[in-house]
Amino acid sequence: MSFLISLCAGKSSPLARSAEDEASNLHRAPVHVVTMIKARRVSAGNRRRSYSAPNDSYCKASGSSETLRENEIYEIEYSTTTGNKEPNLSQQLKEISVHLPKHKKPTTEEEFGHYLAGLIEGDGSFSVDGSISICFHELDAPLAYYIKKKIGYGSVYKIQNKNAVLYRVAHSKGVLKIANLINGKLRTDKVEKFNQNTLPRVNKGLSTPLQPHSKVTHTKINENYWLVGFSDWRRAQRRSQSSSVARRLSSAARPPASFQVKSSGHKTGYEVRLNFQVDQKRNDILILLKEEFGGYVGHRKSQDTYYYGSVNFQAASKVIKYFDRYQLNSSKYVNYIKWRKVYCMIMDQKHLTEAGLERIKKIKNSMNSLSSEQFEL
Repeated sequence: MSFLISLCAGKSSPLARSAEDEASNLHRAPVHVVTMIKARRVSAGNRRRSYSAPNDSYCKASGSSETLRENEIYEIEYSTTTGNKEPNLSQQLKEISVHLPKHKKPTTEEEFGHYLAGLIEGDGSFSVDGSISICFHELDAPLAYYIKKKIGYGSVYKIQNKNAVLYRVAHSKGVLKIANLINGKLRTDKVEKFNQNTLPRVNKGLSTPLQPHSKVTHTKINENYWLVGFSDWRRAQRRSQSSSVARRLSSAARPPASFQVKSSGHKTGYEVRLNFQVDQKRNDILILLKEEFGGYVGHRKSQDTYYYGSVNFQAASKVIKYFDRYQLNSSKYVNYIKWRKVYCMIMDQKHLTEAGLERIKKIKNSMNSLSSEQFEL
């Protein structure tokens, strides 16, 4: 999953673009054109850091202290020309506060149940032996232990030769607790495995057995924590698998949900876009996202997979409102903060300045696969 917003528009790059990029072009509104004269790479680094929940001043004006650090720094010289600027850009975005809400986790069992259901449907399984497992990227080990503490049962294991950990619950009381929390909250085909493998085991000792449910259709996808849980998981890869190899793999290796800052420089200008993207083998969940947030659902014919992308400011603002209310709990929260920060900069039109554009480049080069930052719950 990713977020995409057009910031600076120029002529299309002569390089071939993906279907996702072409889809976003259909919804792009021209603003200022930034003409690049020189871009020089200065240095690079890749250090792991931990984030605790930030205070609400993270997205304040540029006078605040530097919180985001870059993997690569660029020195840029450029001139700006004025294109067809959108009228009153700040007015369009004023509904999004520059103040980041104080981080909070699901507080009630109902909220946690929706979150856990989404997390399991992201990268969890209901095994034939009745156990329940969830795989986490190693950066999200704090989240795995948080889930273990909330359930009160289970163990967290390091997966050999993979940058991942596994939370597994086999104790009957732990499986029963999870079943009670998520029953009636599952939205994907995994509900069939839950009904087939999990319910028969937990119902053996119950005088009033739990009833099987079909996919949830009575609540909107933006009304609870399900989408947060589904977005929170981050795919791990084998230790021997390089990032370049990973990028060439099929869509099965794509992160299911991601916050992205995309940029490209060419002879007519420098373009920056933000995208909230979700990749799936089926399009049912993606259609729900489009219905609630707006955006675009596309199909990759060569891989027979689908993707959702937010392709305009209005869709992005709805996504921000959702994730500000129902907050992420994994390392993706760090990426969301950075993505939101860029959105705030656009709202203040800081992307039209040399300092602002350089700051955006620094943020971009510290996100997703270039990041090794944890979020401490």
